[in-house]
Amino acid sequence: MSAHGSDENGLSWADGQLDYAKLPETIREAVSGYAHLYAYGTTKTKFLSNLLVQPVRNMEDFNCPPPHGLKAQFSCSMPCHKNYLNYCCATRNAHTVFKWLVHHLQSRNYIA
Repeated sequence: MSAHGSDENGLSWADGQLDYAKLPETIREAVSGYAHLYAYGTTKTKFLSNLLVQPVRNMEDFNCPPPHGLKAQFSCSMPCHKNYLNYCCATRNAHTVFKWLVHHLQSRNYIA
């Protein structure tokens, strides 16, 4: 499986509205205001760490369950998902893992 495209999500690198050559600049701009960055899985964590030239923490190091194993607080009904039977909504997964992380850190008194 590649970092983006797979049989699981039905996507390929050519999908989307962003020229792949602009990916590094786009991601750097999107995360420039954040002191701590997180990703789920070794492959994504290494990819982003190398791309951004800064550490990205792996959610697996916090014993976070896989996103599909967490209960989502909302469901995604984007029209682009209707063509895929086993779609994995990145927005829903990111929100679900974020909520898990906030709860995890608050319960250990890392944040107020």
